[in-house]
Amino acid sequence: MNREQLEILAASAVDLIAGTQTLEYKGSISNIYERLKDKWPGEFGYEDLKKSLQLLVITNTTFLRDDEISSDLVRISPYKFHKYFEDHDTGSAARNYEQLYQYHHLGSEWLSKAWSKYISDAASPQDDFAVIDQDEEARGDAQLALLEIESSILRGNEEGLIFGDDKEAVAEEVGILRMAISKSKVRVQAVKEMAKRTLGYIIEKASGAAIAELAKKALQQILDWLT
Repeated sequence: MNREQLEILAASAVDLIAGTQTLEYKGSISNIYERLKDKWPGEFGYEDLKKSLQLLVITNTTFLRDDEISSDLVRISPYKFHKYFEDHDTGSAARNYEQLYQYHHLGSEWLSKAWSKYISDAASPQDDFAVIDQDEEARGDAQLALLEIESSILRGNEEGLIFGDDKEAVAEEVGILRMAISKSKVRVQAVKEMAKRTLGYIIEKASGAAIAELAKKALQQILDWLT
């Protein structure tokens, strides 16, 4: 499962517990897994569920320990999940946990539609790794543009002020994108979506500033290179 699908699975676990009208669940992951398999038709395994629950640790929604005694045990608190997104309604939480953020605001009906999309995507051709070597100059230009964006955000001048307390998180996302396009093999659709999400945020947030124009240029270079 990719990151988006893992977030949908994590939201499903929270929604399952919320539906029992209890403040929190303390018990086995295996039990949650079996109940989710009965409720949702998507393909996922026990290890996928454990990975998805790890995403919730930062929100204080779950408590997990991967040792001999506790490896199949979890605490899940729907209240703490929603409290986290209420307290972090903008900025990096909304960007870094897009599916969880949407579930927080839109609830069970959104979750049903998200599962429908997941099943539809699973039936589509996979985004396999591909070697992209037709234009190394275009790749180099995009990498330089991303490096300039990353550095500008961190310098603390106009660009740093635009992003405020989120500037380090934004710069980190740009750095991750820059590393992704440096690989000898890439998953084309995944990198395209990453570029659109990361640079699209900068374009919107810094509209009218020089860094927004640089982000537009970098995005077009990446999309042209991957075409």
